[in-house]
Amino acid sequence: MTSDLKIYVIGGPGSGKTTLARELAEITGLIHHDLDRVAWTTLAPEGVSRSGEELAAEVESIMSGPGWIAEGMYHGWTDRLIYGADDVVWLDPPWPIAVWRVFYRHLRAELRRDNRFPGWRRLIRFEWRTRRWYTRSAEDVRSQAETFGWARSTTEPYAEALGDRMIRVPRIRADEALERIDRLPERI
Repeated sequence: MTSDLKIYVIGGPGSGKTTLARELAEITGLIHHDLDRVAWTTLAPEGVSRSGEELAAEVESIMSGPGWIAEGMYHGWTDRLIYGADDVVWLDPPWPIAVWRVFYRHLRAELRRDNRFPGWRRLIRFEWRTRRWYTRSAEDVRSQAETFGWARSTTEPYAEALGDRMIRVPRIRADEALERIDRLPERI
């Protein structure tokens, strides 16, 4: 089934964005856009972020499609996607759940020997940063002037602006989200 629905899935690391977006893409036949792959030239540890012009061109390319699913934790350069979406799904688990998911994802990749981000020290640093992303204030994010800054507190203004178009899904597994998001299946 193909749809012209435009869906944006947002959330922090380990929130289940990719899992939910893949499931939605499978159900709808829509193209899934992983914004990590858009934001970075490579996802390897040495990845380099794309320029503002490149990001704007990628956003325009996604927007030009009749329907799409985009997922990521980015603000600012993704605003056209966020505000252009028919529905925005905010996956918002507590940090302990998210950090467990990141750990488990890392462990599975290590065991398969295909970890794009190998190393346990790297994981510990990432999990520490993940905690900051889930707990820091909007002022802290702005003061650091991070291009890819995300925090729960910086997503809340989007929720206010989008009103009923944003569906906040706290404390949930992504594979259960479709059951809990009753509005989306009706529109697909």
